[in-house]
Amino acid sequence: MSLQILKPFGPSVMKVKIPEKILNDLNDYVDKIIEDKEKKTKLDYGDQLAGDVTQEFKIEKKFAMESGWINFLAKSSVQWIEHEHKKKVTEFILSVLNELNIKATFFLIGEQIIKFPELTKKILKDGHYIGNHSLSHINGFKANNQKYLYDVEMGEKLVNEKKVELGVERKNKIFRPPFGRIKPSQIKLLKTKYKIIMWDVLSWDFKKQISHQKLYNNVINNVSPGSIIVFHNNMKSFDNLSKSLKSILIKLKDNGYSFSTTW
Repeated sequence: MSLQILKPFGPSVMKVKIPEKILNDLNDYVDKIIEDKEKKTKLDYGDQLAGDVTQEFKIEKKFAMESGWINFLAKSSVQWIEHEHKKKVTEFILSVLNELNIKATFFLIGEQIIKFPELTKKILKDGHYIGNHSLSHINGFKANNQKYLYDVEMGEKLVNEKKVELGVERKNKIFRPPFGRIKPSQIKLLKTKYKIIMWDVLSWDFKKQISHQKLYNNVINNVSPGSIIVFHNNMKSFDNLSKSLKSILIKLKDNGYSFSTTW
């Protein structure tokens, strides 16, 4: 699905390309309404809309479901919301890190690098490091080795391109398996090229049912020298992170911890 977010006059506007089949079905549907006088009168909502609108038809639920129109709108809307929130969450995290003078490593999904090129550049320009989180957030348990390796390599290609573009030193190739799920055979294929980075402290920031205090305790009570802590820059995590991230990082600094992006 091709999606563009435009902001010509303030609020963001979503621009999507409607699949040809759905568009043709919609046109045929409207033609049939126009030919049916009773239905034409029943479904004409033109007089209820603002502006100089002479005719506008309400789409019947049955057609909207069967044609795929409802599903298309739902998927487009989710992409729109994710796009806006992803940027918001990442910018919030960057602002907290910069305020506290902390550098972090962002393991980025290749598809997100494509969607957010300027945000990826900002992460690097702010002095943070980026690692490979695969192209499509592939689950190693559910993918054969050939498909998994290809997905990882394509993710690395996009990560490397951004580093080269901004003149960032290319250290070890680092890879974090999505979901932490990777088969021994996949590890064997990757370990000669990549340093595979897991974690020992999961914040659980993406769990909506977790309290902010429990999130705080999850990190503070389980961290130790050399720990790798995982936070997420996505919609599910924003509410928790907006209330807990800064206090967690301040407490860690107060406890004598420093932060490193050296792998």
